[in-house]
Amino acid sequence: MRVHQTKDEGNALAGLARQVDRLENEVAGLATLRADIDEHSLALRRLSDALAEQATSRARSRARAGQQSGGDDGDRPAVAEWLTVQDPGLAVRWLDELSVWVARVWNAFQPMPDCWPWHPTVVAELLACRASWTAATGPDATPDALSAWHDRWRPGTAARVGRSLSGCVRAGLHVDGAVRCEIDPTVLDEVAVWWATTHGTAPAPGLSRSQEVR
Repeated sequence: MRVHQTKDEGNALAGLARQVDRLENEVAGLATLRADIDEHSLALRRLSDALAEQATSRARSRARAGQQSGGDDGDRPAVAEWLTVQDPGLAVRWLDELSVWVARVWNAFQPMPDCWPWHPTVVAELLACRASWTAATGPDATPDALSAWHDRWRPGTAARVGRSLSGCVRAGLHVDGAVRCEIDPTVLDEVAVWWATTHGTAPAPGLSRSQEVR
C-alpha cells in the first residue's frame, strides 16, 4: 500500500483542485447571470404589457373621437355637412372654427355681412370651401392644389354666397323673409345649436326685428 504521493501526482491533484474551484466560481457566475436574465425578461414583459395597454388606450380614444365626430372610424372625422348635421356639439365646433377661418381667410377675398351664420346654405358652402382650402394648404398638398382652389373652388363659392347674401348687403341688415333684423354676433354657439336641433323650424336666436322690407 502506497502512503506517499509522487510529486507529479500532487501537482495533478492541485491542478484538479484549482479547476474545481474555477468551475464552482463559473457556476456561481452563471447563477448570477441567470438571475439577471430573469430580471431583464420580467422588465421586458412589463414594458411590453405597458406598450400594449397604451396602444389599446389610444385606439379606444380614437374610436371615441370618431363616434363623437360622427366618423365611420377613429381615423376619419365626419364631413362637415351643415344642412344635415344633427349633433349640437359638432355644429358648435364647426361654426366656431368656420368663423375664425372666414375672418382670417375668406374675408380677404370676399368680405361678407356679419349675418352669414344665419344663412344655412351659406354656412354649408363655406364649410365645403374651407375643407378644400385645408386640403390645398396641408402638408400633403400637390403644388397646384392651391391654384386650383383659387381658380375653381373659391370663385364658384363666392358667386353662390354672393347671391344668397345680396339682399342683406343691400338692406344693411339680416333679411329674414319679409323682415329686416339686427343680429347679436355673440350668440354664435346658440345659432349652431338652433340649426342642429331645429333646422329652421323654430325662430333663430340672436335676431331682433328692425323693420318690414318694402
